[in-house]
Amino acid sequence: MLLGFAETMGLERRGVVVTRGRILVTGADGFFGRHFVPTLPKDEQTILHCGLPGSVDAYRREGFSSVLAGDLAGDEAAWGLPEVDVDTVVHLAGLPGGDEDDLLRANVSVTRNVVRWAVSHKVQTVVFASTAAVYGDSCERPAKEDDELAPQTPYAISKVRAEELLQEFSDDGGSVISLRIPHAYGSGKRVGVLAAILS
Repeated sequence: MLLGFAETMGLERRGVVVTRGRILVTGADGFFGRHFVPTLPKDEQTILHCGLPGSVDAYRREGFSSVLAGDLAGDEAAWGLPEVDVDTVVHLAGLPGGDEDDLLRANVSVTRNVVRWAVSHKVQTVVFASTAAVYGDSCERPAKEDDELAPQTPYAISKVRAEELLQEFSDDGGSVISLRIPHAYGSGKRVGVLAAILS
């Protein structure tokens, strides 16, 4: 669970707070969500948010009781987020590709709305699925966390802009973990560089 993840990554030594309390997962029905959600307890401490209404019934059949759906890029009334306070948001909702407008809507507008909701619901920590593409295409050595950002694609630019919104949350006292994930591949992955190469 998240606490084990925090210990593994040494996040607590760096002052990042990850709790065992109530968790909200956005993008629960996306690629990362479908792999992460099964590791969580099926109790009232886990709240799943899906982008597709059909995913709600599927997760409820699996035993998750708090499953919601909504349009996180729309008006606040359409977000479908819970009215209860949570301790940690695992923000996996987003789009891995598409045109610039789609990426800005799915990766920037959605993150802006999640941050607004997090501030108003006393969230302590936001874990964000970013991308290693924020570092650009330099292959001289493995990227380091504090390397200068040099996004070169609309996708990477949208993730940098989302990270900037999360920095505002951090500046207001929240903890942020941005996972700059390199190319991901696995069961259910249909888009991306590795999926194209391996198909």
